[in-house]
Amino acid sequence: CALMSKETPKGLIILSGALIDQRTWSDKAKTKSGLRFFQSHGVNDKLLSIDGARKLEMVLQDSGLKGSLQTFDGEHEIPQEVITGVNSYLQSLTR
Repeated sequence: CALMSKETPKGLIILSGALIDQRTWSDKAKTKSGLRFFQSHGVNDKLLSIDGARKLEMVLQDSGLKGSLQTFDGEHEIPQEVITGVNSYLQSLTR
């Protein structure tokens, strides 16, 4: 939604995301250059591979978005360390 919207949101949070359409997302992400993102993914996720998350991170960064992938030792879940990371990210958007 953030990449397809005419408006640019203040930030983007991606929890256990994966790259689905590299060509379209890469083109759309370039229109959001400078957008800050927070991304997390479990290294043992059996539902969505960590490889897809790493590819998504690269597409976003290569397109000029600002952020990085926070990995954690877990599966398809949102552990406390990710909640803490999201909280810090949200606070950084207000500065």
